[in-house]
Amino acid sequence: MTNLTIDFNAVNPLLTGNAPGEIGENNAVTLTVIPETAMTENVEVVSYYIMFGTKDGVIPSAALPQSSEPLVLPLSDAVTKYKSLNVQLWAMNSDGAILMKSRMVHLFLKPSVAGEFVGDDSGTLLAQIAEFLNTHYSNAEIDMLLSGVLPAVTAADNGDFLCVVNGAWAKTTLNNAREVDYLGEL
Repeated sequence: MTNLTIDFNAVNPLLTGNAPGEIGENNAVTLTVIPETAMTENVEVVSYYIMFGTKDGVIPSAALPQSSEPLVLPLSDAVTKYKSLNVQLWAMNSDGAILMKSRMVHLFLKPSVAGEFVGDDSGTLLAQIAEFLNTHYSNAEIDMLLSGVLPAVTAADNGDFLCVVNGAWAKTTLNNAREVDYLGEL
């Protein structure tokens, strides 16, 4: 069984796992959701719903009682039916009204014979991610999603490259790419 943790208090809420499993799996992935502190400390919150956005629409979990403990449930085949899955946590009051919503987390499932997607029918993974982002977000929203992931850039950075330095992306320049073995010396 695969375990996947989403911590809505973290800068990057998706803490574990590259992918939450394969398309079409049933109860093969255990999802652990850690609610935002603002939700757990709000005395009006009595329950949570983990909302799953799929191609078929929004699929809610069963009502989960308010708790400061992580919320744990298996992912059913109803939510792993397609290659992408959106996850959001809703905090509810005693009247069933929505008090708060977490950020949306986007998950990409691995191809599987059990699901509707076998093979890569839409180009590279990078192309799929770019298409998804451009379909669902404005440029300003994409910039906000990537802030902190990639270094900030301006027109003064034209011609610079990204490379990994001490485990993080950093900008670098190449004085002359023909004279520098940039794959080995950055």
